[in-house]
Amino acid sequence: MPERHKYISEWNPERIKDWGFSIGEYVKIVIENILCSKKYPEQMYKVCIGIINLSKKYGKERVNNACKRAIKFDIYSNKKIKNILEQVNYFRY
Repeated sequence: MPERHKYISEWNPERIKDWGFSIGEYVKIVIENILCSKKYPEQMYKVCIGIINLSKKYGKERVNNACKRAIKFDIYSNKKIKNILEQVNYFRY
């Protein structure tokens, strides 16, 4: 495996779920649903990491709230969660 891809071999579903939970409980739920959506969870690692990385720009609380909203509407897409974050300035629940 090329050097730039070796770090991916350290990923597994439990580790990614734990990363998601470190952001918030709703992020973990979204990640669990994404990983279950394919026969091979490895196909969805980049999507999950993308959602986790949104917390760098928007903060943990906002990403967690966006995931809460995504769950309500049965949305499990990195792009759509990012759209929620870009279009809604403040989440109120």
